[in-house]
Amino acid sequence: MSLLVALLFVAFTRQTGVGRIKSDERGVADQLVANVLIEHSKKEAITIEYKIMTSGMDKYSGLESPYIKRLISVDRSGEYLYLDNSHGHSDMDFRNDPVRKITLIKDGSATILSTLNAIVMNEPVDSPRLKMNEFPPELIMLVGWWPLEGLPEPKIMGKERSIERTLSHAAAKYAYWGEDVNGFECEVLELPGEDTIWIDKNNGYLIRKRELRSLGSADSFIRYEFSDFRPVGDNIAFPFLVKTVESFGSGQSKVVQSSSIEVVDVKINDDSKSTHRKIVYPRGTIHVAQSGEVKLLNDSEREFAKSMLNWSKAYFAASPKSINSSLLRFLIFILGCVVSAISLNKISSDYT
Repeated sequence: MSLLVALLFVAFTRQTGVGRIKSDERGVADQLVANVLIEHSKKEAITIEYKIMTSGMDKYSGLESPYIKRLISVDRSGEYLYLDNSHGHSDMDFRNDPVRKITLIKDGSATILSTLNAIVMNEPVDSPRLKMNEFPPELIMLVGWWPLEGLPEPKIMGKERSIERTLSHAAAKYAYWGEDVNGFECEVLELPGEDTIWIDKNNGYLIRKRELRSLGSADSFIRYEFSDFRPVGDNIAFPFLVKTVESFGSGQSKVVQSSSIEVVDVKINDDSKSTHRKIVYPRGTIHVAQSGEVKLLNDSEREFAKSMLNWSKAYFAASPKSINSSLLRFLIFILGCVVSAISLNKISSDYT
């Protein structure tokens, strides 16, 4: 009986992390945290371009090889955050995405450009319409820190998860042990029930894997696996491939999906980051104020009309995979044209 109890205890501790830490290992865990934070402090600014492919998106959307395309440029000092967010698939380049938006947060204000309609708006950074909590969660995972000090960090599974905030505030609570990840020997830090981080101290304290859990929901988690590390900038290793698994709910309502993040390009501490401190407006761009006032920012309305025509040709070049998809795309196109027509009509009336 005692042997059975011992085996059950070992199985339990392997699953939960309870009992893995010894008093003489506290210093080792603290030093591990310090070294990880040192590595992350080397990243003063990052510009990263990547694609996200999620399992099941093709069946759900009726499109072939759908993906999310994002470009994010951030500065540690909080001077700016640039986000170009779009979608694409095998028959449509992300540049033709009708709902593509570019957001620049700078000097306490957010500028948002809808690229198809060439409509730009400004919002204060604390505006509920900006929805900071909907900013891409992979931003926190890839960058490691939240750059805008004047705004609360977006939460993932109910908590702020930037690596610097997590390790700086929770190090004293971490359990610690060793484990292999894809052939790499890692040291593991665990905040029981909330966060587990696998760290490769033999290769520059790289984070090889991370698993986030939501308190009160044992079946819900997000797991990230980082691989294909390459030297960037001042020989800073960066993962060019991130595999994710998300599990939400329980029982029959449980949903599990997997995704892959493929990095197209990344620059760290590079002068070229300055190119993303402003938004380049397309021809015929109009500004719509919160009051409803409309102002033409640059001329060439005819060029804007041509761009809409070219977009229409490119967007409908390939046959949609389903009637629902066709209808949705057509409605989006009509909506864009209507909004553009109304806006241009206001401009004409304001300038005549």
